[in-house]
Amino acid sequence: MAPTVEFDVSKVVNSFCHLSVLYSELMPPELASTLLANRSYQERYHHLRDDAVRLALQKTELFPTPSHWYKFLVGLTRRDHTGGFRSFSQRTRFSILFDDLRMRQATGFEPIWKEKRDRLVEHQYAFSPHWSPISDRVLLKLRDLTRTHWQTGKLFVYYVDCLKQDFVWDDCIGIAALPDMDAQKMSLAQQLSELITTQPVLIEKLRKSGLNPGITQTFVEMFAYFSIREFFSISSREKDVFRPNRRNYPLADVLFPIFEEYSANFSKFWNFESAVEDLVGRLVPPVRALTVG
Repeated sequence: MAPTVEFDVSKVVNSFCHLSVLYSELMPPELASTLLANRSYQERYHHLRDDAVRLALQKTELFPTPSHWYKFLVGLTRRDHTGGFRSFSQRTRFSILFDDLRMRQATGFEPIWKEKRDRLVEHQYAFSPHWSPISDRVLLKLRDLTRTHWQTGKLFVYYVDCLKQDFVWDDCIGIAALPDMDAQKMSLAQQLSELITTQPVLIEKLRKSGLNPGITQTFVEMFAYFSIREFFSISSREKDVFRPNRRNYPLADVLFPIFEEYSANFSKFWNFESAVEDLVGRLVPPVRALTVG
């Protein structure tokens, strides 16, 4: 069975991300330089930074690792037994401060939300007719390509406006609202592939084969592309605009024909490890030829 996919536009999630981007230097460095490094957003809303808020944040128990940040965010999408957000039921210094800041509208987010909310909700309803008819087929294709069963019955997708890139954590996905529906399908497929692809197994196999583990992301992208490509509009399929390319993904041109053949014969593999064994095994000879050349 494929998990159901539910879309939502959450004010509290966007408010937390807004605060995190605005004060990214106080967040885990791994996130400050990637997910939260939205320079244009920071420049546009720099005037909303407040010394008192920054000092208060510095005094709280902020997030020691990216996983702590993600867990807090996911907790903003869940309710506890009282009906409140789960993250606020854990009375840490940060949760108390953040709850107070949003109640007092002290982060400057209120006018931003008034401007963004309707657009995000409108996009949510516009994208649903494009995604709902293909959801099960995309998720089952990803399951088949990765030879891995989904570990959850439901996935929650939140539109987040201010982050530099999309993310996935546990059963929670955050994506930007893209006006092009094919681009939105691809961005969601990428996060779904991130979620189901067993990357540690892939990384270890690449290392043992003498290949750079950095191409793991190319594999993830290939799984995403081959799960969704038949559901692009005719125009996108003809132009092949979403095909992974070597400018963005190392060895994409070498891996593409390998994945094309694999996608037609994946059923002969029992699990992810055996599929990766085959894919990496077929990748090694052309990579060595390129190295020698």
